[in-house]
Amino acid sequence: MYGIVRLCVILCLVGTLDGEYTSAGDTAIVSTTIINIAVILPRNNTYAFSIDKVKLGIDIGIRTIKEQKQLPEGYNIKVRYADSKCSITDSINEAIQFYVQRQLDVFFGPCCDYAAAPVARQVKFWNTPMLTAGAMAADYANNKLTEYPLLTRVGPNFTSLVQFISSILYRFNWNIVKLVYNPSGQKNIVEKFCHIAVDGIHHGLKDNSKGNNFRVPYFKFDLTEELLRSMNVEFGVDVSGKFRVNRSDPSIHMMVSRMKVR
Repeated sequence: MYGIVRLCVILCLVGTLDGEYTSAGDTAIVSTTIINIAVILPRNNTYAFSIDKVKLGIDIGIRTIKEQKQLPEGYNIKVRYADSKCSITDSINEAIQFYVQRQLDVFFGPCCDYAAAPVARQVKFWNTPMLTAGAMAADYANNKLTEYPLLTRVGPNFTSLVQFISSILYRFNWNIVKLVYNPSGQKNIVEKFCHIAVDGIHHGLKDNSKGNNFRVPYFKFDLTEELLRSMNVEFGVDVSGKFRVNRSDPSIHMMVSRMKVR
C-alpha cells in the first residue's frame, strides 16, 4: 500500500494541481495545496478489498511519506471514501459525485471488475489517474490504450496467470485444457471472480497458442450435484490424451456413484 500511495503522490505532483496564492505587498504567499484521493471500495467486509481493510494501509502509507519528508512543502493529502457496493452503477455514481464536487485528483479503486470498468473508462475524459489492486480481467490489458489509458493496476491479474499456464502447457506439450468452474465461486474476492478468471484463461490461451493449437473447452456448473452428474462425460474422456478412457467404461460410472454417496 505504501507503494500505491507514493505513486499516487507522484502522479498528482506532476499533474495539473495548482496552489492558491494570496498577495502580501509584493510577496506572493503559497497556501497549502490539497491532493484529493477518492477511494471507492465496498463497505461490506466480506470482500477482500473493503474500505475497513484498506483504510489502515492508506493511513500508514500517508504517515510514512510525511515522516520521510517525501511530500513537498506546501502539499497535504485529503482522503475521502465512498461505498462502491461492488456495483457497476453505484461505483460510477460515486465517481461522478467526487468529480462534480471537485474533490478529486486521483482515484483509488474500485477493485471489483464490473464496478471498476465504467470508472476506468470515464477517467480519461476527466484526465484523472485511477489506481486499483483489482480490475483483474484480461480486458483491461487488451484495451489499455483505447479504453483504459489512465488506469494503473498494481495487483495480480489474469493476463499474468495465462502466461504462467501457457508456460506449463508448452513445457509438457499439452494442447487440450478443460476448464471447470463455478461462475459464482470465490465471490468474497470480487463478484463473479471465477467467471472472470476462466474467461481470461479461455480467450488468453486461444489467442496465445503460438502454433500449439490449444483446445480450451469449458464446463460451467452452479451446483455440486451438476458437477458429479457430468463427470463421466466431462472428465477423463475427451481431454485425457493417451490416458483417454471409454465413455461406457463401467469403472467411470462406479467412481461417480461413490462420489455421490460421499
